[in-house]
Amino acid sequence: MNFVNKIIVSDFRSSSNNNHFAYLNGLRGLAASIVVIFHFLMVFYPATVNGNPKISHIPVDVWLYNSPFGFFYNGRFAVSIFFVLSGYVLTKSYFINKDKEILIKRLLARYPRLFIPSVVSMLFAFVLLQSGAYQIFHLNNGASEIFNYSERLSFNHPVLYTLNSIFLGIFFGDYETEQILNTVLWTMGIEFKGSLLVLSAAFFIDNIKYKNLIVGVIAVLVTVFYQRDGIHYAAFLLGMLFASNNIKSRSNNYWLLSLFIPGLYLGGYFYKSESYLLFTHFLTMKKVIDISHFYSDIPSELSIDYFYYTLGAIITVYCTLKCVWLQKIFASGILMYLGKISFSLYLMHQPIINSLCAWIVLIGVGNYHLSVLVAFITMIVLSWLIAHFMTQTVDKFSINTSKALAKVLINS
Repeated sequence: MNFVNKIIVSDFRSSSNNNHFAYLNGLRGLAASIVVIFHFLMVFYPATVNGNPKISHIPVDVWLYNSPFGFFYNGRFAVSIFFVLSGYVLTKSYFINKDKEILIKRLLARYPRLFIPSVVSMLFAFVLLQSGAYQIFHLNNGASEIFNYSERLSFNHPVLYTLNSIFLGIFFGDYETEQILNTVLWTMGIEFKGSLLVLSAAFFIDNIKYKNLIVGVIAVLVTVFYQRDGIHYAAFLLGMLFASNNIKSRSNNYWLLSLFIPGLYLGGYFYKSESYLLFTHFLTMKKVIDISHFYSDIPSELSIDYFYYTLGAIITVYCTLKCVWLQKIFASGILMYLGKISFSLYLMHQPIINSLCAWIVLIGVGNYHLSVLVAFITMIVLSWLIAHFMTQTVDKFSINTSKALAKVLINS
């Protein structure tokens, strides 16, 4: 335990010294942890994600789905927080320093920064899959109703498919390619293109009159007309808008907390949850963001879900930027540490769930719930160890390489 404490304290001090907005790193760490929990529940307690009592393993899972407390484990809400934070963090230093070279460097560095860790995580998943370590195919607990693992994780030419995914699918393909080897990589294309969007837009909006109105209108138009990903790019744009407006913290926090709670409530939205029937009915009837009538391949519930997740994420990040109390919570040692390893934790946990965790539940350690508990503890420990090691090696290498490459390109 002393060894763990030393690691956490050391990384916390390092992060605090290097990051003026340390509390945002803590928020990112909490969001990454929510994603991990969400993916674990999706596999072993799938009724927490779709509310179907036929695949319920314990009464609490359906109750959670129908409760207003889904924000504790809703990974889609957490991903929306990632996108808003990215829009803010990528552009904030430019709006402070007014140095366009900051934007140019980040534009040039963004691809290798995301690419290197993503490829490592994909290769990790590929090795586990090809070695037969993936046991998730054999689970018969209702998880396949959420995600068809047998179909998604089966392909005829694995090496060619992996190469195609590495060089095209992760950042330039569609969800079909991105989800095959490591499901979390569906966000990387959005993260990359959203980063390019805000880093480019920051060049132009700083001195524009009515910039809030203009960016807001663009965000709405992108949401409505850019198929399934528009709402995510809107999250990036609004994060950038927060950065450009120099939001200052306040000591009088009561009204911010009263706004923060509805933000969390929206983040817990599930399409058929009894706690959100009024919200679902409103958007379905009014067609506020039901873009399925424009794009028939996109389920209306998907667009509705992410509308509320993004709205909740925007409120959550805004309140965090304004509220000193929240900043103190998110700047705590453990959350700061989780923020430092969050990218690696996000990338590496799903293959562990699909392989070792599924195997533990299949062989059984007592009853089903005890087996799941053992699998959960195993996932937490192993994911932490791998994420910590990857942060110190692969992630650090990708940061240094991307910065060096950007410097060479600028000076050439």
